[in-house]
Amino acid sequence: MNDEMTWSAPQFVGASATAEVAPTSAAPRGLWLAPLVLVVATEYKIRKRDIGEALSGSADFGILLELGLYAIVGLYVYTLLVRGGIRWVPLTILLMGYTTTTAVSALYAPFPMMALARGVQLMIIGLLTVVFASQANRHTVGKMLDAYAVLMTLSIAAGVAWVAPVSRVQQGRFTWLYTHSVISGALLAMSVVLLTARAVGSGRQRVLGELPGFLGHRAHVILLCVHVVFLLRTQTRASAAAAFVACLVVVWLRVAPRFRPQLAGMFLLGVSAFGLLAGGAVLAFVARGEDASRITTLNRRTEIWALAWQSFLRHPFDGRGFTAASGVFYDAVAENGEKPLGGAHNAFVEVVTDVGLIGLVWWLGIISMTIVGIVRLHRRNGPVVDVTALAGLMTCLILNGMTIEGIGTGVSGPALFLFVAAAWVCVSQRAEREALAASPGRGLGQRRAQSSRQGDVLDVGPFGQLTQ
Repeated sequence: MNDEMTWSAPQFVGASATAEVAPTSAAPRGLWLAPLVLVVATEYKIRKRDIGEALSGSADFGILLELGLYAIVGLYVYTLLVRGGIRWVPLTILLMGYTTTTAVSALYAPFPMMALARGVQLMIIGLLTVVFASQANRHTVGKMLDAYAVLMTLSIAAGVAWVAPVSRVQQGRFTWLYTHSVISGALLAMSVVLLTARAVGSGRQRVLGELPGFLGHRAHVILLCVHVVFLLRTQTRASAAAAFVACLVVVWLRVAPRFRPQLAGMFLLGVSAFGLLAGGAVLAFVARGEDASRITTLNRRTEIWALAWQSFLRHPFDGRGFTAASGVFYDAVAENGEKPLGGAHNAFVEVVTDVGLIGLVWWLGIISMTIVGIVRLHRRNGPVVDVTALAGLMTCLILNGMTIEGIGTGVSGPALFLFVAAAWVCVSQRAEREALAASPGRGLGQRRAQSSRQGDVLDVGPFGQLTQ
C-alpha cells in the first residue's frame, strides 16, 4: 500500500468494497405499488376544481375516482393486516397515533364533508405505512423508488405532450394535467433527491447491502438530469432550493470525510463562478416577475401565518379540526379580488391549526424518531443508499414544508413520503437484525471494528490504487 498522501478529486467512501447482501424476509406482492397509487389518486388532477367546491365536499367524477382508488388500496391493506399483522415499534405507534388523532379531529372540523373524506383517506394511508413498515423488505423499497422515478418521467412526458389551461399566476410554469405547479415541483424535488442518492451509489458495505431495484445506474443518472431540468421549469422556488440543499446533504454524506474540505472549497468556488456567469438568470428565477412587496411577504404567506397564530391561541390543544387550514384563512386574505390558494403554506402551521399541540406532538415525534433512526443507520452502516436517500428526503421534505403545507396536510404526496420514510427506517433496521442473526458472532465484533476504523477510512484513488 502506498504510504504517501494522495490528493485527488473527492472520492466516495468505500467505492472499492464488495457488496455484502443482507438476507431479507419475504414481502407481499404489490406492496411497492400501493403508495404510488395513493400519490396518483391524491395529487393528479384531471380537471380544474374551484376551492369552494372542494370545501363544500361536493363530488364529481374526479373525486369518485380518487375515492375508488383509495378504497382499492384500503381493501388490499386489510388483507395484509389479516395475513401478517403489524409490528408495534415506536415509529409505527407514532404513525398510528398521529393518523388516528388527526382523523378523529374531522368530527369537529368547519368543513365536515371534506374533513370526513380526508379522515378516511388518512386512516388508509396510516394503515398502509404501518403495514409497509411491518411487512416490506428492502426489495420492496427499491422497487418503489425506481417506480416513483418512472412515474415522474411519465408525468413529465404527459406535461410535454399536453398543456392544460392554467390560471394567470400559473402561466409559463411547467406541470402536467391540472396538477398545480407547486405540487409538481414538490413531487419532482423528491424524485431528484432520491435519484441523486441512487446515482452516487453506496459506501463501504457493513451490514446492509446495495439497495435493490429494477433500474440500472445509467438510467438513474439520465432520469436525474431530466428531472432536474423540469423541476426548474416548474419555477417552484422552494422545491428547487429544498432539492438543492438535500442533494448537497446526500453528496456530503457520501464523500469520504478526508475529502470534505476539498468538496466545500470546490462548492464555494463553483457557486461563485456560477453567480458571476448566471447571476441575472438566478435573480429572475427567484423574482419570477413579482413585485418586492409580494416577495418580502413570501407571496402573502406571512399574513396567513399571523392569522394562524391568532387561531392557535384560541384553539391551542385540539386545533380547529382536520382540513380547517385549507379554508379558514381563505376569505380573510382576499385582496383586490385576488385570493390565494387555501392552506397555511407552512407544514408546522398547518398541523397546529388543524390538530393543535396534541397532533403536533405526534407529528414531531414521527419526524424526530425518523431522523434518529437515520443517524443510527449511518453509525452502523456508513453512507449506504438507505442512509443518504433518507437523509436527503427528510431534508427536502422539511425545508419544503417551510413554505408549502405538504407534509403537514396528512393527505398529500409529500405527507405520504414522510410516512414512507418512517416506514423505510423500520424496514432497514429489521434488515440489519436479520443480517446479524444470519451471521452469528458477527454483530459485536463487527461494530468494534467499525468504531476503530471511523477515523481511518480507505479510499480509492483516481487510478484504482488505495490511498490512506
